[in-house]
Amino acid sequence: MTMPDAVDTFRVIGRWTAIVARSSVLPDPQPVLQPVSAIAEFTPIAHGHPLPVIRSELDGCHYALTKYLARLENGVLKDIPARVLDDEIPVELPGDPADPRRYGYLLPANTAALGPLPSLDYRVEFSRVVYGRANRKLLSFVFTAPTEADVTVDLAAVDYHTKIK
Repeated sequence: MTMPDAVDTFRVIGRWTAIVARSSVLPDPQPVLQPVSAIAEFTPIAHGHPLPVIRSELDGCHYALTKYLARLENGVLKDIPARVLDDEIPVELPGDPADPRRYGYLLPANTAALGPLPSLDYRVEFSRVVYGRANRKLLSFVFTAPTEADVTVDLAAVDYHTKIK
């Protein structure tokens, strides 16, 4: 058996904006909208447990599933170019900034290439969350991976079937 060239993926997108309260002593005390910056970690899970390795019934291969890291930049979910994570300035992607392929993040879909699994979920956890000029927290959640490739999942529209503290 030969290993396939690639696994089926789906694009996950999302936008995060914070409503930040302002001091009542300011001339305009109305809350303001501010984009959220953070690191987003996607952990593949099944039945509430991480999936370190799965065996595909299709090709007999064992696939190691890792945690996948993305970023929220100016409130928009994006890839981390060259996987720069440690206090370095990420390099900008080449091409047109309006190109939607520059935004979102690709994750393995639950298609025949992976088994398919009876269930493939992703736990999303956030770190390095900043908005309103302060360190903050965002709640973690779990969503179900699609069973089709090349689809887009907007995290604002998914059914969060589990919320995590």
